[in-house]
Amino acid sequence: MTKQSVVFWSGGKDCMSALEKMQEKNGEIAYLVTTFDETSRRVPFHGIHIRLIESQAESLQIPLMKIPIPPQASNEEYESILQRALTTLKKQGVEQVVYGDIHLEDLRQYKEALLEPLGLSASFPLWDQSTEDVAKQFLQKGYEALICGINCERIEDEELGELYTVDFLDRYKSRIDPCGENGEFHTFVQDGPLFTKPVQPVIWKKTHTMYDRYKYLELDLDEKTY
Repeated sequence: MTKQSVVFWSGGKDCMSALEKMQEKNGEIAYLVTTFDETSRRVPFHGIHIRLIESQAESLQIPLMKIPIPPQASNEEYESILQRALTTLKKQGVEQVVYGDIHLEDLRQYKEALLEPLGLSASFPLWDQSTEDVAKQFLQKGYEALICGINCERIEDEELGELYTVDFLDRYKSRIDPCGENGEFHTFVQDGPLFTKPVQPVIWKKTHTMYDRYKYLELDLDEKTY
């Protein structure tokens, strides 16, 4: 008997691949769960407006739980807000939280420790797979994703707003993990087999810089096409 699950959702390719893996196993997905800055209305570090995340969920036909986080919240505040929301889901019958992590053991341990007091388990359907294989499968299945954030020490600025493709991976194969597992880049999925219709973002070429080496675009929903 499969557990009722929620997928922790950033809008990018790895959470999409994790969702697909769960659905292949006939896992019951109760919600997508997204945290976002309550002031900017954007996913932290990605620049993706929450309206785009809502549109992804609508196209995937999965309910979305949105968790607003105050700007510059401490890690303790973030954890407290997240745990309260997950406790609400547990009362509705949710048993596990699904993540798209692949190799980073410290992140896995952190997430498992965060869920343990709540009586929830963590699931990592992509865990320990070859990131080259995960990337290849994502693209071969026909998913389409935009590069919305980069580490400027690894990737050139002009890649922002471009598609995540085999050519992109070939250009940077000696400098990045194919899935950006070490924070080299972030993506937003705008189309693919699980969508009932594409989600078309408006790309603002205005960029934001963090810690002198990370840049990300602002992506908004194109209301004309949705």
